[in-house]
Amino acid sequence: MAELVGSDRKSRTGHWRIVGIGRATAELLAECGAAVAINYHQNEDGAQKARAAIESKGGHAVAIQADVTRAADVRQLVDEPLRNSGP
Repeated sequence: MAELVGSDRKSRTGHWRIVGIGRATAELLAECGAAVAINYHQNEDGAQKARAAIESKGGHAVAIQADVTRAADVRQLVDEPLRNSGP
C-alpha cells in the first residue's frame, strides 16, 4: 500500500516522503464504515482511483482538490464533505 519514495522523487524541500499512506488510511476508514474525503493537490488521477476503489467496495468517498497551504482551500476541504453528507 504505502511506499517510501527515494531521492529521485524527493519533495520540494528535499525530504523523503511516503506515498500511499493517505490512500491506505482512507480505504481502512471506509472499510470501517466512514465516509471519506480524499484530498489531492495535483494528482487527480490517483485521488479518483482511490475514490473508485472505495466506492467499488460499497464505501462512500469524495475527491477534493485543495492546496492545504491556502486557508480558502482548507475551508473547502472541510465544508464540501459536510454539505454532501446529508442530515
